[in-house]
Amino acid sequence: MGANAQTSVPDFTAGQVLTAAQMTEVNTGIPVFATSVERDAAFGGTGEKTLAEGQYAYLESTKQTQFYDGAAWQTIGGLSLIVPQTSVSAVAAITIDGCFTSAYTNYLIIANLTSSAGNNFFYRFRAGGVTTSTNYGNSTINQDGATIAGGRTTAQTSGSVGALRAASENSIPMYIYSPQVAQWSKLYTSFLDTVTSTTFIRYDNLSVQTTTTQFDGITFFCSVANISGNYTVYGFNK
Repeated sequence: MGANAQTSVPDFTAGQVLTAAQMTEVNTGIPVFATSVERDAAFGGTGEKTLAEGQYAYLESTKQTQFYDGAAWQTIGGLSLIVPQTSVSAVAAITIDGCFTSAYTNYLIIANLTSSAGNNFFYRFRAGGVTTSTNYGNSTINQDGATIAGGRTTAQTSGSVGALRAASENSIPMYIYSPQVAQWSKLYTSFLDTVTSTTFIRYDNLSVQTTTTQFDGITFFCSVANISGNYTVYGFNK
């Protein structure tokens, strides 16, 4: 735990003489906790404050400031960090399990990736460690210079993200809708494949998985190339 982290939120009484440690807790302002476990244990016990509407807390584990609305803890800000920035090097696939939960409806994955050879980039949803390889549909629009082309596919074994250029970093924002809801799950992305400083290709992709499976993970891969770079996963606060 950090220097300001605490394990309880004391409830001082009239006339009580405070120790230096207790004064330090007061001076930190918003109570700081290592994780939500320490936060939840810090209220309601003997000598502790009763958890009530308007209480604030900061979590070191997720770097989030939260407030209690009288029924549940809510996170301040539009995004919550789910998976901190994670690096990969020359891997055949990137698999992220346990990143989708009922706590969030929609998600954002920011990826900065390259491939060992220019290749199409795909994804598949996962549930309980099992990859789903059916029922994907894709709608794509690609722009290369003045040339614009589009296409649509259905009943595919994977969803389309775009393409990864060899020896060129591709910064890819991926918006994922309703993976943990019992309805169709969607992935949308729009990004530039930077071939050179004056030559690049734009990819716009909307992909859908047409079952009502509640997915908790996702995997990304190229058709024949290895992948290097990093990714971060966020949840959109409700």
